[in-house]
Amino acid sequence: MEDLSFSVDPGEILGLIGPNGAGKSSTIKIILDFMKPDSGEVKIFGQQMNEALKNQIGYLPEEKGLY
Repeated sequence: MEDLSFSVDPGEILGLIGPNGAGKSSTIKIILDFMKPDSGEVKIFGQQMNEALKNQIGYLPEEKGLY
């Protein structure tokens, strides 16, 4: 995955689609701060990820329980 950039406005819904290995799961893990990006930054609600933001987001991967 290279040079990914997007924004989602309040009220919008975003879906990540693509073939296996396209980087969908890695993108979600970077957004949720489970993995660190090689470069760049991620902002959620205009802020860097923090514990308060993590408490507002649910992530349910297919292979594991709710984080």
